[in-house]
Amino acid sequence: MKFSYLINKPKTDFSKKFLLVLSAFTFFYAVGMDAREMPSSKDKLHPADPVDGCRVCMDSIPKENIVARFYEPDIIIYKSKHFDYNPGQALYIRYTKGTETKEAFLFGDNMVYVNNLVIDTISLIPGKTPQLSIDLFASGSHSYGMNGGWNLEYRFFGIWDLNKMKEVFSAFPSYHSYSSETETTDSDSILSVESVCDYSYTLSLNRGKKEIVIENIQFTREGECSEAPDKETGTYRFENGSFKKL
Repeated sequence: MKFSYLINKPKTDFSKKFLLVLSAFTFFYAVGMDAREMPSSKDKLHPADPVDGCRVCMDSIPKENIVARFYEPDIIIYKSKHFDYNPGQALYIRYTKGTETKEAFLFGDNMVYVNNLVIDTISLIPGKTPQLSIDLFASGSHSYGMNGGWNLEYRFFGIWDLNKMKEVFSAFPSYHSYSSETETTDSDSILSVESVCDYSYTLSLNRGKKEIVIENIQFTREGECSEAPDKETGTYRFENGSFKKL
């Protein structure tokens, strides 16, 4: 059974002519990060260690902090504080089987927020604990005032092995970013730099064949864009605990 959740978050307004549409404008300030750098949220969706930075590990979770939940199997996605993303948003996974409870860090950022989350279970190994699929949309923005700013929006899809509490597949089927920066040179001339990174592709999951198909990659790059599609066209099959490209 699939569940979809709309996550309450600080609202933002994108005044640029880009593809992102949200409402009401708010500044988000990063802790220990130059606000002129667009956050690299792709890296923050690949946790290395379970319960990294968790502040309420294995404790009871306040009802208002629960973002999504399954009862069979017992899975909770919840928000909590993280020393790297405060203020900001940090999400965790908690999985309980019998008397054993495991947790892992899922997502964290100071200026990019998850605003929609869909979770589902997938049985890739017959008779074993099902895997968890996470499909989320995140967006954020920052303004430099008269000197420009940036807007970012992306979709992330991941599959988790709950027994090992680790990701076995991850992909960003859509990624849209726009940034601009205006500077005054030594000769008092105005230098304006803009960049656009825009890509998308189709991701299809075939549960019976235990395959994920990536196709129809579209990519637009302008200016100083440093991003590129994270996946190649093709079929990725679940074998020996992970998805491998055929």
